[in-house]
Amino acid sequence: MALLFPCAQALELQLKDSDFGPNHMGFAADGARACLASDHFDPDAAQNGAELTVVDYQRNAVLWTKRIAAPNGFASLRAKQCVFDGDNVYLLANANTRSQSTLNQTLVYVYRFDVQGKELGHKELSLPGRNRYGYAIGASPFGVVVAGYSKDEDGDAEYNSTFTVSLDKKLGVGTVSLRKTGAFASSAAARFVGDQLYIAGEFVPAKLNKQDYAIDYAQSRILSNGGYAWSVRPFKQEYRSVEAVVSPRGLIYSLSSKGSTSTLAVTSAEGKQLSLTSFDGKFCRTQSISEYGNGVIAVREPCSGQGKTAALLSIAPADGKEVVQHLVSGEPVFVATHNEQWFIVAKDGTNRFFLHSGAIKE
Repeated sequence: MALLFPCAQALELQLKDSDFGPNHMGFAADGARACLASDHFDPDAAQNGAELTVVDYQRNAVLWTKRIAAPNGFASLRAKQCVFDGDNVYLLANANTRSQSTLNQTLVYVYRFDVQGKELGHKELSLPGRNRYGYAIGASPFGVVVAGYSKDEDGDAEYNSTFTVSLDKKLGVGTVSLRKTGAFASSAAARFVGDQLYIAGEFVPAKLNKQDYAIDYAQSRILSNGGYAWSVRPFKQEYRSVEAVVSPRGLIYSLSSKGSTSTLAVTSAEGKQLSLTSFDGKFCRTQSISEYGNGVIAVREPCSGQGKTAALLSIAPADGKEVVQHLVSGEPVFVATHNEQWFIVAKDGTNRFFLHSGAIKE
C-alpha cells in the first residue's frame, strides 16, 4: 500500500507555546470529531500540565482547547488518553504530587467536559496502593472504564497489581477489580477493545525485591472483570527500546530497536504471534506508531550519526521494508490512523504545530 493524499488538509492547532507533547488521539462515533490528549509546560508556573484539544476534522476546525493545571498544588499532571461518550469527552491523566522522587506519590484523575469544552467535573480515583497510574480509558454502556496499576512497597520490596474500575457518566465510581498478579510499567501501550484491555509493555511481577530489576516485555489481553485471557512474550532476545500500539481490532504491534537493528512483532487479538521481523536501517527510537493497513506507520528518530530530524516511515511486517513517507511539511511528532484516514501532528520551522490529515488509498 502507499499513502496518497489528494485531499490532505492542515489545521493549525493554535497553541500558545512550542512545548507541546501529544500522547493520544481518540475519535468520536460521529465520524467528525477527534480529541488530542497532550502535555505542555507552563513556564510561568514552571509546571507540567495536561492539555485537551477537540477538533472537527471534517470541517478542519479546532472546536476548543483546555489546559488543565495539576490539582491541589501538585507538581505535575500528564494527559494519558481521551475518549468520547456522546457529547461528553473524558480525559485520563496522572498526577505527581511532588517533584522529589523519594516523596512523590502518583495519583489517577478523570476529567469530564461537555461539547463546548466546559469542565463538568473531575475525580481522583480512590484505589488501593500508595501509587496508582492509569494506562487507558474506554467508553462503556454506562460511562467509562479505566485500567492501570497500583503499587505498594515496604523496606525490602514493591508489590504490583493491575486494576480496572468503572465510572458512570457523572464520574461516580463503581466496582474496582484488583489483580495482585503483577502489572505493566507506565510506558505500556493499552487500549480497551469492547470490555477487554489489550496491553503491551514492560511487565513487573507481583513482588519485586528492591535490589532486583525486572526485564520482561509482554503483550496481554485482560478481562475487565476477571483475569488474563492470554499473555505472550514476543521478543526472545535481551530487552530493548520498544514502542507499541493496539489497533481497534485488538492487534498489537511492538516495534523495538537495539543499535541499528529494529524488530517488528505483530500479535493477533487471540494471542497468536503473526510475525516477528528484524531489519537494519537508519532509524532507531520510535516516538509514535499506529496501524496502517497490514503494517504500521511510525515517527522515528535517526540513529546516531544518521541525521537529526525525525521522519515518518511505513513498515511492512512481512519483510521489514521501511519506507520514508513525505506526507507533510515540517517535522512529524505524532501519528494516528482511523477509518482509512491518517492524522499527523507536525511542527514547522517557526515552532507552530499543525494537525495534517488525509485519506489512506491503496
